Amino acid sequence: MTRRRPSARLERLAFDGITYETALASVDVFVAAVADLCGVDASLVSVDISQARRRRLDDAGVVVTYTIVVETAEMAASVSTLIEDSSTEDVSAAVKMAAAEAGVDDEFATIETTAVGTPTTVLAEPNDGATAASEDSG
Repeated sequence: MTRRRPSARLERLAFDGITYETALASVDVFVAAVADLCGVDASLVSVDISQARRRRLDDAGVVVTYTIVVETAEMAASVSTLIEDSSTEDVSAAVKMAAAEAGVDDEFATIETTAVGTPTTVLAEPNDGATAASEDSG
């Protein structure tokens, strides 16, 4: 029998001031920022990036949905609390710091967090693809 593991999932983080293409090329920046905000190892974080629906075509924006896989319901609750306590300013600062550490701070100079969603806890299969990209050498 397969044991399910709890995950803390944030439905959405929304950002302005960054293009979809730049965000896709810098997934590791968002992973590092989420890991830092939640006090977890980056290997426990996965993100999905999509384009934000905008009224003006020249206004770039992205939506980042992420999952953090943890071992226990208590850890999921702890991570959820950390997410809930994060402001848009906290998230922007964490992303900019992660971008600086990755050497792409110029590409994230104008990023601004516009929304921080409410976290939920779900049960996930241990090998359901909810972890970060595989570690293939290349």
